[in-house]
Order: sequence, then C-alpha cells, then structure tokens
Amino acid sequence: MYVIRPHILLRMAPAADVPHNIQALLGPHLIGNLVGYLLYGILASQLFVYHHRFPNDFMWMKSLVWALFLLDTALTVFGSVAVWDSVIKGWGDVGTLDPVNWPLGVIPFILASIASSIHVFYSWRIWKLRKSILLPAVIVLVSASTLVTGSICGFYGRTLPLSEITVKLKPYVISWLGGSALVDLTITATMVTTLFQASASASFGPTVSGISRLITLTVETGMTTAIGASMEMILFLAFPTTNMHFVVYFFLSKLYTNSLLATLNARGALGDQANTTSFFWNDDSRHPPREPSILFARKSALTVSTGSAAIRMSTGDESRFQVFTTHAPGNPSSLESVERASIG
Repeated sequence: MYVIRPHILLRMAPAADVPHNIQALLGPHLIGNLVGYLLYGILASQLFVYHHRFPNDFMWMKSLVWALFLLDTALTVFGSVAVWDSVIKGWGDVGTLDPVNWPLGVIPFILASIASSIHVFYSWRIWKLRKSILLPAVIVLVSASTLVTGSICGFYGRTLPLSEITVKLKPYVISWLGGSALVDLTITATMVTTLFQASASASFGPTVSGISRLITLTVETGMTTAIGASMEMILFLAFPTTNMHFVVYFFLSKLYTNSLLATLNARGALGDQANTTSFFWNDDSRHPPREPSILFARKSALTVSTGSAAIRMSTGDESRFQVFTTHAPGNPSSLESVERASIG
C-alpha cells in the first residue's frame, strides 16, 4: 500500500502550459553559469599569481585588479541566484519563465562597468606609449557610452516581458555589445601596431623575442573579448524568443578580467619588471632606481639590469660589453646603444 504525503508533493504545471522551447529557456542559465564558475576559478588563480608576483605595482593598479575581482564575484553570485530562481525555486511554475528576475537586471550594469574599467586602463596605457590623447579619448568616450547603454539594458529590461525584450532593447544591445567589441578591436590593433614599431626598432634578440610574445598575447586577449561580446549580441538578436544568449551572458565579464590579468601576469613569463618589455605596463618614470639584477643569462652572454640601463657582457672570443638604455628619448621601445668598448 502506497501512502501519498501531501507535504512532499511538487506543484507541477499542466503539460499543456509548458512551453515547447523550455530547454532553450532554462538550459542556457545552467550552461552559462557552469562555464562562469570555471572561468572564475581561473580568475582566482590568476589573482593569486598577480598578488604574489607583482607586489610593487602601483596602488591604483592593484586596487583596480581587486575591484574588478570583487565585481566579478558579485556578478557570479547574482548569476547563481538567477539560475536558482529559474531552475530550482521556480520548478514547475511557468510563471517564473517570463519576467526578468532582479539579478538579471543588475548583471548588465556590472558587466558594462567591468568592461569599461578595463577599456580605460588600456586607454591610459596607449596614451603613455603613444603620447597622444586623441585615440585614448575616443576609446574612453565610446566605452562610457557602452556603460550607459548596458545599464539601460539591465534596468529597462527588468520591466519587460520576454516577448518584448528583443524588440525594445535591440538598439541598446547593439550599442552596448557592438561598441564594446569595437573598442576591444581598436585597442588590440593599436597595441599590436605599437608593439610592431617597438620590435622594428629593437636590435637585442631577447627583447625582440619578448615583444613578439607580447604581440601574440595582445591578439589573443583582445580577440577573446571582442568575439565574446559579438557572440552575446548575435545570440540575443538571432534567438529573440529564447534565452540562448545566456550561454555567453553569464561568463562574458570573466573573459575581460581574465584577459587583463593574463596580460599583467605575462610580465613574469617575459622577464622581471626590469625587462625592456615592462614599460608597456609600468610607468617607469615614477619607479625608484633598482638594484642590479640578472635580466638574461645564457651560455654566450650575461645581461645585468640597473633600472633604466643594462650592461651586456659577452663571454665569447671577442669579449665586449654593451651599455644600452631601455628607453630611448622619444621612442621608449628602442634599445639605443650609448656606449661600446672592448675589454680584455
């Protein structure tokens, strides 16, 4: 004999009331958050590496990194609440599928804030490298507009039913995500151009190799965020009656934060902060003189760094040393030789 206990019965909606595309409405919530958890773990690992490897970075730079991490943490929590409300708390209640719950209204503002902050950082870096304010100013203005339209998408979309979201938010979404992708591509192209110019003017082998790796990293990180923003926009526009865009929506911010930290942490793989590539991420004019430290050590040569200058001592038959600056006036990428002499 089976006993049915009322207190354990689940409230189920009639089958006729369940949308035929229920998987496309709820599935993206789960997939997007699962990928987001994976990227959040990678972000936490990168933050640990950054905190311990670069304790002498500017206070504002470290504050920016921690602020972005905290914002991404909040976004992860809100994403978890959203999927809980839709998949767990709202199980069997089709009424929870249509209105946008409050976490989904806050996430666009946080996401746009993270992307805009990173855009401003790279704008500052471009300004320091190129000594021109025009392009960085344009980047900042466009990025600020994406922050505004992203916030509108969140707070205005919170009041709309699913059937009207795509139609009424379409221009704002295109402006927000399309603008973000455009800024990402602009920053990537500008940085790559600057790095190519630096590589062309550098003659020291390890420096050329380091700049080449920076070019590769810049393209990878810049294209990752640009493609992510473009995919979110395309999915939103291509599937107006489903939540397919949530597959990217919940982890897009982590592409931005991971890309920034990957770039900052790459300094450890490319060499010490005294390396000739470090000027791409540090304002050396405010750094105190450094103690001599080993920059490169190979069988045929030894290079010792002393702040803005370095001494390269060859151990070959023609024993020579070369003193060179890591920042030539007017061209910080140049390794301008200022003295050569024979020894022995």
